[in-house]
Amino acid sequence: MSNREELFPKHPLNTAPAGVIFLLVLSTVLSFLPVGNRGITRTCLFMIAWQVILFGVPFLVYGAIRPTHSFAKLFHGRLTASAVPIIVFGTLMLILQSCVLRFGVFYFGYRVGAYSLYGSSFDVSAGNATELAAIVLAYAVVPAILEEIFFRGIMMREYRIGGFLYSTLFSSLLFAVAHLDPAGFPITFCAGLTLSLILLVTGSLAAAMAAHAAYNLFVIFLEKYVWLMSSSPDSELLFWLILIALFLLCAFFFFRLAGAEMKRAASSDRRYPSGRSGVNRATLYRQAITAPTMIACLAIYAVAAVLSFLV
Repeated sequence: MSNREELFPKHPLNTAPAGVIFLLVLSTVLSFLPVGNRGITRTCLFMIAWQVILFGVPFLVYGAIRPTHSFAKLFHGRLTASAVPIIVFGTLMLILQSCVLRFGVFYFGYRVGAYSLYGSSFDVSAGNATELAAIVLAYAVVPAILEEIFFRGIMMREYRIGGFLYSTLFSSLLFAVAHLDPAGFPITFCAGLTLSLILLVTGSLAAAMAAHAAYNLFVIFLEKYVWLMSSSPDSELLFWLILIALFLLCAFFFFRLAGAEMKRAASSDRRYPSGRSGVNRATLYRQAITAPTMIACLAIYAVAAVLSFLV
């Protein structure tokens, strides 16, 4: 056995959570750094560099322990014209489900003007065009690209042995854990499920990146207005009925377009992930949950969640 194989867990059910443990450790370090004292533009530049390191190291590790072609396969799917309406309705569905969950079902305090990323909050009030561009790049575009490569690309590929549902559930679980936001865990987990569905239907990682970036922009610049409308007691019930109706309408169009796209894919040489045949699914779920790195990952997250509520 080589030194490289001794250093890194090659089994997929161990490798995926190991990458998230690295993210959690560095995110915890970030929460203790005086990042916000640098000014908007310098803070954004710092966060871009930090995210490159945060995800760059797991990318390098993945490339070191997997065949070279495995990383290249993440980008095989092309973004076609037929995927555009799917991305649009998928993004709207993602935004509306987040609003319903964040301000309705899982209601919690909302800080206007602050954006939470990896357990830390940042000022996103731009004073000029340069600061606006820096905020968009640091908190919307770069996270969308890097997170989609890591979670919808690498993570879903690591869990592909159990099929689409299996890989979606565990990649979304780790996606929510990595954000270090206990109060927003259900929202982030459901966002992971929707982004995985967009990837499945379109077959393109770029489609998930586009939807993710658009969702980030909404959270940064527009979500506060939804919060203001939802906090009005006079129109609260009507507001939620409209939101839920819009969500169901977008979901209807999304799944209708998705069905047509999957029929087109079925007549081509494109295949949807189905998992390895002859594998006991119940055993796979148990193995994924009880993997040593998964237990360690969830334990670290639990400790961080308890500390966040106490501080």
